[in-house]
Amino acid sequence: MRVTSGNAQTGDRVAIRLSHKDRSKGEITAVLGKAGTLEADIAEVLFSLNIEEFRYKAVKEAELNASRDISVASRRDFTFQPCFTMDGEGSKDFDDAVFAERNGNDFRLYVHIADVAEYVPLHSHLDKAAFARGNSFYYGDNVIPMLPEVLCNDVCSLNENVPRYTLSAIMDISADGDIMGGEICESVICSHKRMTYEMADKALKGETDEYDEFLPTLRILLELRDILKKKRDQNGNIDFDLAEPKFVFKNGEVISANKSPRLITHSIIEECMIAANRFVAKKFFDIKAPFVYREHQPPQTEKIEGLNVFLAALGVREVSPISSDIAKLLREVSPEKSSAVSRMTLKSMSKAKYSTSCEGHFGLALKEYCHFTSPIRRYSDLTIHRVIKSYLHGEDLDNYRSVVAEAATQASERERVCEKAERRIDEIYMASYMARFVGKKFVGIVSGVTEWGVYVELDNTAEGMIKAESLGTTKFDESTVSISISSGKTIRLGDKLNVKLISATSGNILFELN
Repeated sequence: MRVTSGNAQTGDRVAIRLSHKDRSKGEITAVLGKAGTLEADIAEVLFSLNIEEFRYKAVKEAELNASRDISVASRRDFTFQPCFTMDGEGSKDFDDAVFAERNGNDFRLYVHIADVAEYVPLHSHLDKAAFARGNSFYYGDNVIPMLPEVLCNDVCSLNENVPRYTLSAIMDISADGDIMGGEICESVICSHKRMTYEMADKALKGETDEYDEFLPTLRILLELRDILKKKRDQNGNIDFDLAEPKFVFKNGEVISANKSPRLITHSIIEECMIAANRFVAKKFFDIKAPFVYREHQPPQTEKIEGLNVFLAALGVREVSPISSDIAKLLREVSPEKSSAVSRMTLKSMSKAKYSTSCEGHFGLALKEYCHFTSPIRRYSDLTIHRVIKSYLHGEDLDNYRSVVAEAATQASERERVCEKAERRIDEIYMASYMARFVGKKFVGIVSGVTEWGVYVELDNTAEGMIKAESLGTTKFDESTVSISISSGKTIRLGDKLNVKLISATSGNILFELN
């Protein structure tokens, strides 16, 4: 998807820079596409991200740094270890590779992360470009990368059967899920297999023999996943488990939209990454190093009070601002109310952010946490890799105090901007797909009730509104989060409704009661 700066034509959607002297005048700065088209809708969101093209000097730096030969000198050599990556089918950049083995009744877990800092020097042109972007932005089957392609998809990506520089977190984990110790080191690995979540899941179920060579390791990782997840759940980990859409594209158009499957293999990698992130965060907190932590504060009192009003209206018990109590609520709530309760509970939570202070992660129920595992995609991770490497080389870490502060602020801001854009693009793609079904009838679940209408979610995660005026005379009851309509029916959260799709344009879906 491209934003051009050519001459605009009638019917084009454009971006305009207003004159400072006369706000009624301005100049066209970009042509976004024909108004009302999918291309223009997406281009408008991308334009709002304010992402510049990589400049010549940054690209040249990337190409020069990428041309260096790999050497195992002064690094741990793990090229013999049969570690592997595991990602989605369409992934192109691979940050992490994993391996696990038994150590008596306990486990040793290896999480190898791409050593991007080796190729992106601090304050270089490359670094400034990555800082400005803050992260890679993924939308549909496209990506706007944080780093030039020669780095993110090639020399920094843990591609199969090629040696790569990594930072390795090696953890000794007890049979009860406690991280007993470990080390972090600069290393060289050679990923022995590029796995996908889908095929690894089939391998564990005995439905394919493609990964037979790695099946013993997969089974150890599955057992370790169960232990780590159980330990986190006991400590109060909050699992919202909200469905996300999965789009399939052909020639730039959405040809399929369904609920993204949640496989056990997703959880295996998630637990490995969480273990590495908490292990690294604790180590650098203990030595009082300048660092970028992932902070998630407990919810504010008024947010929990508002949530409890909502829960009471649904006939669900109240919760306290304690992670274990909120986690228990989400496990116990009935299936028909689960989505609505999860959404409202999530809205009541504080926003996670990056910080130089280690205040803990409420949602994960962890005292120390950071983002260490995705330096190709997140500037926060790249920054702490630099701190780690300096520590390993015995350098003075005080030089990083202003660096980590600037990185935490920028990464948090860019994350907020990109999350809003990702939600909007998902809405646009979903409406584009649903437009072919205008006039069709569906069964959906009431996901929201307001005085101006009722929100309904379909099985494929498409959410649309039934406007209040289309329901005749209505009466909204805030105390029960319900709306009474002229037919005598009362609509509540979690109700199943028969609806007809009446329009789907530019990210907005409208239903009518059928």
